[in-house]
Amino acid sequence: MCLTDSAAAALWRLTGRTHDTAPVIADQLVRCGELHKPHLGALRALVAMHLLPAAARPAVRHIATSARRVVSGFPYDATPHPDLEARRLARRLLTAPAPSA
Repeated sequence: MCLTDSAAAALWRLTGRTHDTAPVIADQLVRCGELHKPHLGALRALVAMHLLPAAARPAVRHIATSARRVVSGFPYDATPHPDLEARRLARRLLTAPAPSA
């Protein structure tokens, strides 16, 4: 997550506002391209918010269905590979029910 996205996530944690923070965090998913590690912070924040802005849905779908690119992290320390965690979080966002208004 970049500084702007981290600030938006921190603002959400403090205020509970999603109308102006979720779009900033979701934009990170759209801008990151193919790299999954930068997605992790944004995915974690959106899962915690229980929100998936429409603009981020294609990027989240892509992350959820992409192939794992690396067998393990380097050096191997038995932690889950970032690709696996990114796909797990993305799938959770896609299958979560929409929040009630």
